Amino acid sequence: MFGPNVHIHGGNHIYNKIGVYMKSNDEKEIDTDGQIIIENDCWIGSGVYILKGVTIGQGSIIGACSVITKNVEPYSIVVGALPRKEFRRFSDEELFRHEELLKQNKQLDN
Repeated sequence: MFGPNVHIHGGNHIYNKIGVYMKSNDEKEIDTDGQIIIENDCWIGSGVYILKGVTIGQGSIIGACSVITKNVEPYSIVVGALPRKEFRRFSDEELFRHEELLKQNKQLDN
């Protein structure tokens, strides 16, 4: 799920070109694009920025207005401009049961 105004940025613009205003420079840095992976069953809150080269693990929740610069572990809840793992979404037992039910539901859908 995505809230409104989510921004996904896979690369960088050149910011140090001499004699050119940044707003006038529409060139991207060569070979700086990074793949962004958002795994299944994630909830990305309103106004989140996701930057290049990160994976958001399955079942994670990203709080509104967060800036994601590093990988997010599966089933984590992260918040803030300097995101940090606040707590686990499930205990080990709950996570095992959750994933088993997801597998069963997927088999029923096929």
